[in-house]
Amino acid sequence: MQRPEGKFQSFEKSRYIELAKSLGLEKKIVFNLNLTSDIRKIFAAAAMFVFPTLYETFGLVILEAMASGLPVITSEIAGAAELIDHQKDGLVLKDPENPEEISNYINYLLDNPVARRKIGEMARKKAEKYSWENTAKCMLKVLERVGKEK
Repeated sequence: MQRPEGKFQSFEKSRYIELAKSLGLEKKIVFNLNLTSDIRKIFAAAAMFVFPTLYETFGLVILEAMASGLPVITSEIAGAAELIDHQKDGLVLKDPENPEEISNYINYLLDNPVARRKIGEMARKKAEKYSWENTAKCMLKVLERVGKEK
């Protein structure tokens, strides 16, 4: 099942596909994937997860990428960016519309495989704290406390 795309999205995507081709990177970058129930395969094939969002209240995809051991590059606008300690378990963009900032972080991770691996490992450890099980336990504690107060 494919996601429907509007004219604006298709136009914007094609611009980046053409840019990737002109730079000889078209086989190294995936711009669009069909919907899948097994995102693990995609994350396992990736070196990093880049999500320079302009609006995201709390994208689970960021936490999923971290749980997969991927170093994440996302904007400070993303709600999940609050979980990230910059340069420890991810990289946080100040301006997601600044291509130089994005490319600097991507190049940093590509040029520093040890840092890329370390950031990915720390991201996984951080994500483990936010598992569904841990989140449910915390919510249960809150509900029990509220119930005792009433």
